[in-house]
Amino acid sequence: MKAKTKLIHLGFICAISMATMSSNADEVKLNAVSFLPRTSDITQTFINFIDEVNKKGEGVVKINYLGGPETIPSSKLAQAVSNGTVDLAYITPGRFTGSVPEADALLGSNLSIKTLHENGAMDLLDETMQEQINSHLLAAFLTGTGYHIYLTDAPAFDSEGMPDLSNVPIRTSATYREFLELLGANPVSIAAPEIYTALERGIVDGLAWPSYGITDLGIEGLINYRIDPTFFNANNVVMINNDTWQNLPQETQEMVTDIARKHEHESTEFIRNVVEMEEQKLLENGAQFIDVKINPEIYKNRAAQTVWDRIAARAPRTVDEYKKLFFKSVE
Repeated sequence: MKAKTKLIHLGFICAISMATMSSNADEVKLNAVSFLPRTSDITQTFINFIDEVNKKGEGVVKINYLGGPETIPSSKLAQAVSNGTVDLAYITPGRFTGSVPEADALLGSNLSIKTLHENGAMDLLDETMQEQINSHLLAAFLTGTGYHIYLTDAPAFDSEGMPDLSNVPIRTSATYREFLELLGANPVSIAAPEIYTALERGIVDGLAWPSYGITDLGIEGLINYRIDPTFFNANNVVMINNDTWQNLPQETQEMVTDIARKHEHESTEFIRNVVEMEEQKLLENGAQFIDVKINPEIYKNRAAQTVWDRIAARAPRTVDEYKKLFFKSVE
């Protein structure tokens, strides 16, 4: 059954590709898929990018949005871009750090996306992605936001002022497992659609999650405490098959790149508004925001170090070069 479903997905994509190629020989048609459904606020930033490319590139290039994980499962999306099954993807880097461990550098960064472009950090990651997964890095959206720890019970703190989550069952993912373990938590792997039920039944007493998306999970009424500030640098990237990219005319590459840069900034502003609305909903449901008792920068630095330790274990030859460009040490 799974094989049949996969064939249907691939057949659907190929059929669209053939149809778009024949409709206008002079206009380049690109197909795109997102790792989250079309209805997600997070996906909207990608849709905005696509809309502007299609408007400004009319007659030259057109991006066809095929859908989200119902089209290609998010776990297979990076591979689909790499092998050319689909041209573009909007995806969280965590979905391809198995092939490109250095992609975690965005997560562990404490620098602005503007700085990462200016100092060559994004170019370095682009080069690695081209070599490892045949993909060109177009943009990183939603940077400047991060992750919170959300709890049903009031958090404890150790003598330094760090959160003490000793033996507290916390929903986790590979993204932040090491940091939760550093805080003493008992990480529990649960699929996102099952988080509501897990909290309701007391299977977990909290979760780590970006500062946006809590209302997508529908758990704002189950969360009583949020630990501030955020940790890590949340981000999602736009990547394009490198063969496809190299075959585009230079003028088209420049136009798409300029639009991508613009939407890096706009996506950050967009998600800040989403965060503000979600914070209001949490407060309306009685949640309390609790500050760490240690210097917030030290808290964030220790969280980021767990990411850099992970990169060092997986990519020991390149970690120093990446950290030099992506991270500014906090004393």
